Amino acid sequence: MRAEGLGPDASATIPAPVDAVRATVRATVRALGKRYGRHVALDGVSFELAAGEVVGVVGPNAAGKSTLLACLAGTARHAGSATAHGRVAFLPQRAQLPGPATVAEVLSLFSALRPQGADVAELPADFLPAADRRVSQLSGGQRQRVALAAVLGGAPDLILLDEPTANLDPPSRETFFTAVEAHRANGAAVLIASPVAVDVLTGVDRVLVLEAGRLVEDRAAPEYLASLEMTIWVRLVPGRSAETLGALPGVRRTAERGQWIEVDTIEASSLPLLEALRAAGIGADEIRIGMQSGARSPGRES
Repeated sequence: MRAEGLGPDASATIPAPVDAVRATVRATVRALGKRYGRHVALDGVSFELAAGEVVGVVGPNAAGKSTLLACLAGTARHAGSATAHGRVAFLPQRAQLPGPATVAEVLSLFSALRPQGADVAELPADFLPAADRRVSQLSGGQRQRVALAAVLGGAPDLILLDEPTANLDPPSRETFFTAVEAHRANGAAVLIASPVAVDVLTGVDRVLVLEAGRLVEDRAAPEYLASLEMTIWVRLVPGRSAETLGALPGVRRTAERGQWIEVDTIEASSLPLLEALRAAGIGADEIRIGMQSGARSPGRES
């Protein structure tokens, strides 16, 4: 911050007030540790979340993602520090809603627990089941939408979401990410955890990668996306082999799997590789593509 007019021609740099600095930071994590008996769930994790930032947390099962969110939400004891600055909204991985309650009653309860004020994100009417339906009558996807509506109401400063897109169909996912963008525009920080990297890449600024409780990567989303491993399957036909495809640009590994050749690459190399496949006379109908985090062989064909 610059202060002008201290003298006839003077200007000086004055540090921003502490409160102003804190207002731009929604969460501070320093040397965070958590153990369950001998199991180390978190080990020396440190990072900050800024206002208006959407961050994804990815990693395999038991990497510490849910524990990290629970520590920030204040529902788990821990070593080190996990400090939320402002109002927190938290959706755990297995949100428990009262079965006998109706949808309207659940939303009314959550509304009564937070400060009065307009909702930042307005969810369309068709996002939720009928207001008089009981939670016990809802499908998994419907329960998830009710839980998201409850958590995303109001104007929280920090939103912690553990696998929020589980059981959501494509239209519901789109509505969810639209709501996240509304909260971002209002100055909230949003932390989204998922075991599948591609589930959190929509509108994410940064990606935190956890492995065995340690933060091994903290990267801008475009950089992380470019490094994601991909698998391209090419139909195995006479005269085509894993060895010949392995010589193409950007290929890391190849293997023959039944009637397909599995070609491993990274996202940043995928377009040049697809161009090379096309130049080699391989048509689009002979190719299947997937991210390795959720990649599946096209399967056996009769």
